[in-house]
Amino acid sequence: MPQQPAPSDEIIPAAPASVIHELKYIDLLLLKTLAETESLTKTSARIGISVAKASRMLSSLRKLFNNELVQRCGPRMIATPELERLLPDIRASIKSLGKLFEHPLAFHPADIESRLVFACTDNAYLALLAPALKRLAEEAPRLQISVSELDDQTLSKLSSGDIDFILGQDFLARKNDRFRHQRLLTCPHCVVVRRDHPMALAHPDGRITAGDLRGFRQVLPIIHRPSGFESPTRLSMNLATAEAIRLPYFIAGFFTILQNDCFLAAPLAVAQRLSNWLPIELLHFDEGSQFLWTPEILWHERTDASPLHQWVRSIVCSAAAAANTP
Repeated sequence: MPQQPAPSDEIIPAAPASVIHELKYIDLLLLKTLAETESLTKTSARIGISVAKASRMLSSLRKLFNNELVQRCGPRMIATPELERLLPDIRASIKSLGKLFEHPLAFHPADIESRLVFACTDNAYLALLAPALKRLAEEAPRLQISVSELDDQTLSKLSSGDIDFILGQDFLARKNDRFRHQRLLTCPHCVVVRRDHPMALAHPDGRITAGDLRGFRQVLPIIHRPSGFESPTRLSMNLATAEAIRLPYFIAGFFTILQNDCFLAAPLAVAQRLSNWLPIELLHFDEGSQFLWTPEILWHERTDASPLHQWVRSIVCSAAAAANTP
């Protein structure tokens, strides 16, 4: 019987770190997304991690591959030739790994460490987003929320991923087939005056007509739409009123009418929330064809299947409906 060779006492050199490093699925996802967005901020938001964590991961991957992987060019982070060479294999690996799971992984809000950006006006924030913040903070304590103003770049930012959601009313936004939308409210407008206003004292039942508005001037907020155009807030198409002042903000109008006999036309949902804190009266105007406030939540189709975005959308929709139910 042949004699077995004696075990060798030779010490096998340790494998280099680049060999024993456990390359994770999220590492591949970060490289793929970073090459596509050319932005670490957009990448971190899209894959659901903080910018700081994404930066640490990129630093580790640079050491692993012994390559910069991306190079800064102004505000952009451009893939190096080495990363460009790796991208086909990275994409193929992500696709193959995705097939291993018949069902999506469980989503745990408490584990989320990310930032989401909403774009809306101040009245939409008050009536639609603010009611959801308590639950979002309780269930996802490391989720950060940012709010930006609406301007003529809002829809472009939604397309690029700089904005995650838009809260507002804009039929022009629906023309983009890649945007999704869901209505949050259908709400009439009311007339808002200070509590001791002559109209409030003359109509204790809270109902007024067009004739009652004569002799009083209107504070007119100019509402910005997601598509960039602006429009004043009026009660009815057929009602002409004298203007006192135009404002770029909505909630400032509520404070303006506390100082004079002017009135404000406002969505009932917004006025009801502010009536909890301000000495105002809400008067109902029943004449003519009233304008309705029908705000929606808009998002890009890219985030349709994102568990984080689905969860946040559901909370905003349910919280807005619950907070504004009579």
